[in-house]
Amino acid sequence: MLVLSRKRDQQITIDEKVTITVLEVRGSQVRLGIEAPREMAVRRSGAVHSRRSKVQGSMAKSETRCPPAPTTAWTLEFEP
Repeated sequence: MLVLSRKRDQQITIDEKVTITVLEVRGSQVRLGIEAPREMAVRRSGAVHSRRSKVQGSMAKSETRCPPAPTTAWTLEFEP
């Protein structure tokens, strides 16, 4: 796993196709903007490991196709 530190308004680019922008950092929450090709699926995962079995059953429902613009913002919560 590659671990990077980014500040607000900084970006990470993956394979020159996906750009992730740190939109906001507030306490233990980070808002990310994700720009990806429409044909690329973006799925949420992370802080809900304890509910993983529930999520696996509904993973297809949470799949989202990203529009080229504007960016899609996700709020990820990190548990200490």
